[in-house]
Amino acid sequence: MNGNNVKAWGTGTGELVWDTNRQAFREEALARLAPLGARVLRFPGGSKAEEYDWKAAVGPKRGGAGSRWSFGTDEFLELCRRLGAVPLITVNGGAGAQAAAEWVEYVNGAAGTPMGKLRAENGHPEPYGVRYWEIGNENYVSMKARDYATLVPVFAKAMKAADPSILVGGVGWAWPGWKSHYTKDTDPWNETVLAIAGPYLDAFIIHAYCWIDPKPTPEQRTPGLMRTVLGWPPQMARELAEVRASFAAAGRAGLPIWLTEFNGYYGEGGMCRPLGHTINGVLVASMMNEFARLGLPIVCYWDLATSGWGRFSALAHPSENQWLYRPSWQVLSLYARTLSGRLLPCAVQGPTFDHDKYSIVKAGSGTPGLDVVAAREGRTLSILLVNKLEGELEVAVDLAGPARPRHLLQSTFSGEQVWGEKCGVSETTNLNPGPLRFQLPGCSVTSLVAQLDR
Repeated sequence: MNGNNVKAWGTGTGELVWDTNRQAFREEALARLAPLGARVLRFPGGSKAEEYDWKAAVGPKRGGAGSRWSFGTDEFLELCRRLGAVPLITVNGGAGAQAAAEWVEYVNGAAGTPMGKLRAENGHPEPYGVRYWEIGNENYVSMKARDYATLVPVFAKAMKAADPSILVGGVGWAWPGWKSHYTKDTDPWNETVLAIAGPYLDAFIIHAYCWIDPKPTPEQRTPGLMRTVLGWPPQMARELAEVRASFAAAGRAGLPIWLTEFNGYYGEGGMCRPLGHTINGVLVASMMNEFARLGLPIVCYWDLATSGWGRFSALAHPSENQWLYRPSWQVLSLYARTLSGRLLPCAVQGPTFDHDKYSIVKAGSGTPGLDVVAAREGRTLSILLVNKLEGELEVAVDLAGPARPRHLLQSTFSGEQVWGEKCGVSETTNLNPGPLRFQLPGCSVTSLVAQLDR
């Protein structure tokens, strides 16, 4: 399920989706977020999950208009209903197992339980039935692996005592053998957590960012750096596959990976300005292709929306009359409306490229310049083509089998410059497509949706 994050941030949690003064949803924001097609929403998201007090954000007494607790559990779950998304809740790992279990009971317990009674008093008599939960957020920043691993069984048992049907995920890292440099740990994070807490987990939580730090200067934003950034998703996929393969050693072969945060990242300065550049949309598309091939059940972009200039968000609203649709919004909405059904095998022949090391990205060679996924649902065939090259690419598509397209919709995301903010999606329709040949712009994402004759 492709999803997103709703963060508990700043003076009014819920960010752009909630008006803390009117105590109501911003309908104009919801209308602009609906095209993202998020099928799962995670809350309260990010580092603030480790500060979040869920009890302070339910019921009528929350500090009045503008309170940071004005958007809470009930509002989040209503947002999920409004956007047609499945909720995923991150419990505060520092607040104790009892607080986590009470949160589960508030959300899922019968009205006769203490917390279920509180929910009913707050106007929601029926249980919400939230299935997906995770214990803490990026706890490797503040905890050693063994300390977190011994905490997980206590939380998991308490939470499942409140509702045995829930699925609980524990925090992992994006490659095997990693030791937390944040806490100067001597134990490898994943291996230690799985050895101690593995039997209590239903999923392993991973976050994936293309970490390009320190922030590249304008002089460094060259075709070479573009190749390095777009060469990272295959490396990411190999490392995620290695993490998944390592589960067998802990006796948890087949444990799902929930990838609950992903995005680019280009240094601390300038609010990560390149997140608003064309290249980040293409990076997000290539990551989405890798997630599809890996078959990850949950992937959540960071993050949904911001009421300011924040660069990570898919949608921003810096002023009353200004809405900013990030490149990620363009690409995520493109995938939401075009890629569906059963993934099909693809064979790609074409140019490759080499790239240099930068930050977490290793040097690489022979990376395909064209990244393709395809899926079919009924008679609808969808193909997503990511051109990672700086120049135009002529592409011929050969469909195996007798089926032929009767109607073709082509949608292309591209920009005036790779490291620029002027970008968008153009669409063309062909009612009688002949040979499938296309000219893809440099650094672009193209969706082909064909209605087949059989």
